[in-house]
Amino acid sequence: MCSPKLNKIYVFLSFSLCLILLISCRFTSYDWEDVDPPGDFFFIHHGTVPAINTTRNTAIYDNYAFSSDGNGVVAVYNIINSFEPYLISSIELPTNQIVRKIEVDWRYNLYAAVGNAGVFIINTSNPSYPDIIGDFPHILALDLSLQEDYIAVTDQFGWKLLFLLSSSHLTEINSYYYFDSRQPERILLRGNWVYVVSRNYLDIFDITNIYNIRLERSFHFYDNIVDFDIINSIASSFIVLATTQNLYYINITNPLSASIVSDFGLSLIPRTLRTRNNYLFIGWENRSLSAYRIADVLQVPSEESRINFSNVVLDIDFRNDLMYFSLGTSGLQIYYYLN
Repeated sequence: MCSPKLNKIYVFLSFSLCLILLISCRFTSYDWEDVDPPGDFFFIHHGTVPAINTTRNTAIYDNYAFSSDGNGVVAVYNIINSFEPYLISSIELPTNQIVRKIEVDWRYNLYAAVGNAGVFIINTSNPSYPDIIGDFPHILALDLSLQEDYIAVTDQFGWKLLFLLSSSHLTEINSYYYFDSRQPERILLRGNWVYVVSRNYLDIFDITNIYNIRLERSFHFYDNIVDFDIINSIASSFIVLATTQNLYYINITNPLSASIVSDFGLSLIPRTLRTRNNYLFIGWENRSLSAYRIADVLQVPSEESRINFSNVVLDIDFRNDLMYFSLGTSGLQIYYYLN
């Protein structure tokens, strides 16, 4: 028979062993994206266009790619043949600020968010001779999001909803400003909802009545938010959001009752996040990019392939089955993802 003292020692050792096992299990799932990383055999290179200065972000429309390329420079590329893309023209805006985001509509109007210089409208219907046709100055345009004739754009300590009155004239419909001087850095307009990210917050706004913007949900994160995107299935919609430490899935099927449904730890620092069909692509600060197949938002994402570049992936866009990577001084690179 064991003495009471030995029983206490046994209980203590058993508890310690269980605690170690629990910590080990959490750690194993915590570093889910860096355990025996796969090769890059699913990424098939098609073509490359050298940078003018440094390719920061890219928007694809029709047979053309549009990229911000250096301070105040926008470039236009022909991508009809993905194996032989080439530069058609470039235009320098009347500012030396970095172009933060670009989007292109069906008119071939390009909208550029250019920091303190506001928003510029560039007509690219003749891709050989792009022309500045309008601007919306005096706002802090760190990001913008386009939907039909509406544009949601960040401003200092808030954001604005703009409407395109004509091909060259934007007018403000409404705006929202934070009482705590929160600075929005990313914005996404989808349907009747606007999703706004500042350093540690994700806020969801209802704009069903565009003259009465309502903040409906707000999520706080302890780590800085890096990037986010939306992934849709037949019955559900989710925000996929990356901080410097974690990846979160937020159910926004009904944005009024949005909730975090799962989170996973990261051992690498993310830089860019994009979703495509049932895939998640994450560019890392170590200049690699991973492709994950999303089977279930409650399960640890399954990394299919990882590719290394000489520069950090700053932006990702898609056209048909091709991916377009903005790679700084390495320019615009086109890949096919084999799945």
